[in-house]
Amino acid sequence: MNQKYVRDPLIKNILDDLESRFSGHIVSVFGIGSYFDERLPPNWIKNDVDLVVIVDSLEHIPKQDWTEVRYEKKKIGGKEIWVGFNSLQGVKDREQFRKESFANFEWNLLDLRLPSNSALLYGRNIRNELPKINAIKFDYDDILARSLYHLNKSFKERITPKTMREFTKGVFKFGFYLCIYLDPQFRFTSIVKIAEKIRQLVSNNKIDSIINSYLEEAVIYRTISQFKSEFKSLRDDFVKLAFSLLASDSIHQRLNKTELIELLSESFSGLGYLVRFARKLDVLEPSKIVEDEDFGFVLDDSQLRVIDIKPNMKSITIYGRIKEIYGKFKFERADGNKGQGASFLLHDPTGNIRVVLWDQHSKVFARNEFNVDELVKILNGFARKGRAGTEIHVGKYGSIILAPNGVDLAKHPELKDSKTKVKYSTRYKEVIARRILSIGVKNAKVSKLICPFCGSMCSSQLKFCGTCGEPLPKS
Repeated sequence: MNQKYVRDPLIKNILDDLESRFSGHIVSVFGIGSYFDERLPPNWIKNDVDLVVIVDSLEHIPKQDWTEVRYEKKKIGGKEIWVGFNSLQGVKDREQFRKESFANFEWNLLDLRLPSNSALLYGRNIRNELPKINAIKFDYDDILARSLYHLNKSFKERITPKTMREFTKGVFKFGFYLCIYLDPQFRFTSIVKIAEKIRQLVSNNKIDSIINSYLEEAVIYRTISQFKSEFKSLRDDFVKLAFSLLASDSIHQRLNKTELIELLSESFSGLGYLVRFARKLDVLEPSKIVEDEDFGFVLDDSQLRVIDIKPNMKSITIYGRIKEIYGKFKFERADGNKGQGASFLLHDPTGNIRVVLWDQHSKVFARNEFNVDELVKILNGFARKGRAGTEIHVGKYGSIILAPNGVDLAKHPELKDSKTKVKYSTRYKEVIARRILSIGVKNAKVSKLICPFCGSMCSSQLKFCGTCGEPLPKS
């Protein structure tokens, strides 16, 4: 046994059970997926434990009445355990594998062949006995269908943590599909490596940066069990994006609406939720879904106002005054790199909107000129629907300018009730004190946290506010 995982009581118990039942037939046992990925950040939620058991023959492995595929599913201590059985001959031959497994042959081959994609837990190291992967040819249709399968499961009528996890699986698998299609030499199945490759593809202008934003949303959910954005809108927008790519020349096939519905109907005995979703769409062309419907505004600097901002708009340029300054927050990406952000409330005569500054842009908070009532200009921002409404985000390709020149000040008058900049801890104490006094309680022990940004009451178990998505203070 792998001595490292012998120290893991869960894995040891699973291996001991397999050995007691099939010891004479087990060739190898591999661990695949996030549970065995040591490159993921330490706070990654690892609820799925996937094992592949290679045996000399499937004749000795029990099977379900309805399929020839041998597998076991169980739940142990809150973990979802999946154990799949394959014969040694099956993992070497595509046609034999298709009779033995629900999985994709090439994907499974990458998992087992490369130590970076799996952990050998028990038995003989068969990696070098498997087919070479230097000239592997992927079945793009099948891999795409697997992403759509999980997205379909995320459309269950009742939104639960399970449907949200299914959405993240769909996003990760769609990301893998893009990686292997746009770079046929990509050989990794790790979420960390997929995230790195997606960022590289974005920087090389092979795919739109919005793909990376959805991937980061999925990563964040897998670390704190919450999305930054409202889930239903996030899911629907991602599916629209996926459909729009299928309707373009961006990926391996181009489908019109009728062909897409036919694909969805035939995949995995029918992906009913996605079929219904596709039928409700007027068109699938990217220009309609992405630009014309969601952010097809052609407005110059003087015309764009807070009231004009809609979810999914891009290339936003807008002026306004800082009405309220929130705090900074830190987070960890899938590859372990640290990130930071900050947010403030932007005001113009038509309304207010939250602005989120990512990474290097958050450093503007340290400048002396960054104060309430200061006039600012946002360049190349993009809009997303957050928990508290539409937000403007300033990412890698955007910027923020303090006290910009050439502005008609008559259109951006000073705020009537300007406030001074409030530090995070001070603002939090003021909000708590105000809430406590409002209900007539003195010297009370607060069992819940109050978000210092929007004032919402939140469970002390949460790390981020369920209303505005900002980080909560430690209880």
